Amino acid sequence: MPRLVVATEAQRRARDVLTASAWGRLLRPAQFLDREVTLRAHPFAVEAMRTWLWVEGDEVCCSCETFEVRARRGPVEGRAWLVASVFTEPRLRGRGFARSMLDALALTLTGPGALALALFSEVGAPLYERAGFVAQPTWDVVLPAETSVLPTDTWRTISAGPAFPPAGDGELELILSDAQCAWHVERERFYAKALGRPAPTGHLLVRGSSSLAAAASFQTNELHVLWYDFQDDGEAESMLREACAVAGACGLGAVRVWETTRFPVPSGGARRSRDDELPMVRPLDGGAARWTRIARGLWA
Repeated sequence: MPRLVVATEAQRRARDVLTASAWGRLLRPAQFLDREVTLRAHPFAVEAMRTWLWVEGDEVCCSCETFEVRARRGPVEGRAWLVASVFTEPRLRGRGFARSMLDALALTLTGPGALALALFSEVGAPLYERAGFVAQPTWDVVLPAETSVLPTDTWRTISAGPAFPPAGDGELELILSDAQCAWHVERERFYAKALGRPAPTGHLLVRGSSSLAAAASFQTNELHVLWYDFQDDGEAESMLREACAVAGACGLGAVRVWETTRFPVPSGGARRSRDDELPMVRPLDGGAARWTRIARGLWA
């Protein structure tokens, strides 16, 4: 009888060996295994993360991870789970194991306060649409790194996630915590050390009434804006220019912003419809599949 089980640490390490070829880009196999152990030991992962296995008989057919986060639908608060690292061995693909696992996961997690499963698809929408997920319209703003301007020393340590008012009635919002932002910074530090790359010295910029948090992604060679709260167009432009300077100082090629609210795109930048890391949501509370304010820091 097929069943969904929570992986032990030994089972997690066994899955790490299998998934190294899929997600270990830029790292040697031993470095990838070290990365997984390091990120799982971070306080955010210790508190929020589980690894799930879809088992038939004695064989593990498929696996995934979930990260539990606070969520709300309008004024109603609850929780949601970010699904990540869905993996089926190549020899077992095409037999519906991932869909069965996700259906079982939704059934297992549905209960009081459960609002949704969410994920960021790197394989397009159809696979996850068959498992009940709905893709959300998304846009990126991409700016080239600036190497001719030196960044200032005003960047700080992230001490809190963004504090936005509730979204509209019927709209789902996943709440980004400072712990999840710190997990991204830990990932940045790991890659900087493993690859011998310079990393930003701070990750939070505050200017006037506006703020922005960012971390380097050495896998994509970009500085990713984890979240922003722009209250003034002039502040937004100056902060994004400084982010471009930080990217240039770290040898990164661009700054990428997942657009959650519209702002004027600085000259040289471009707004693009996203075709990768597609945000998708499967409600668990019977509500609408409308997910708003999808900050990059929520990615897992």
